[in-house]
Amino acid sequence: METAALAVASTLSLGWWLPQFVRTFRKGTAGISATSWAIYAVNTGIWTVWAYADGRVVLGTVDLCEALGAGLIVARLRAWRPLAVVTGVVGVAISVIAAGLPGLVATVGVVMAGVGRAPQLVRSWRGGTLVGVSTAAWLVSATANVAWIVWASVSGATPLVFGASTAVLMSTAIVLTTRRNQSRAARSLTAT
Repeated sequence: METAALAVASTLSLGWWLPQFVRTFRKGTAGISATSWAIYAVNTGIWTVWAYADGRVVLGTVDLCEALGAGLIVARLRAWRPLAVVTGVVGVAISVIAAGLPGLVATVGVVMAGVGRAPQLVRSWRGGTLVGVSTAAWLVSATANVAWIVWASVSGATPLVFGASTAVLMSTAIVLTTRRNQSRAARSLTAT
C-alpha cells in the first residue's frame, strides 16, 4: 500500500501545476494569486530540502519538480519580487537543515501548506475576474494530497500528514469558491 500511495501521490504531484500553467496562455492570468504560487514554490522547496535530508530521494525529486513548476507560474505572472523571496526562503531552509534542525523545516512546511493557499482562496472568495484560475489544477492538488496523506500515514512521515490535510481543505475551498464566482460571472454576462 505504501508503494501504491507513493506512486499515485508522486504522479499527480509532478504535474498538478500544469493545468494552471497552460491556462495562463489560453485564458490569461486574471484572478491568479502570484503570492499563493510564490509561497507554494517556497513550500515545495522546503519539503525538497526536508525530503533529501531525510533520505527520501523520490519525494525530494517530486517536490523539486513541483517547486520548479510553481516557479514557472510565478515567472509567467511576471511576479519577480515573490520569486526573489522564494529563493531567499529556500536558502534559509537549507541553512536550517545544515544546522541539524529538520523538524523545524517540517513544521514550517506544514504551516506554509495552509498559508500558501490562503491568498488564492481570498482572491477567489472576493470574486472579480477569475478567468485565469484553473480549478482543475487545484482539484488535482487536493487529490494528490489525499494520496500523500495515505502514504505519509503508512510510512511514518507524520509532518506531511498535517501539511497535506491542510492542503486538501484549502485546495478544495479554492475550487468551490472559484467555480461559484465563475458561475456568477457567466450568469451576469448572459443576463445582460
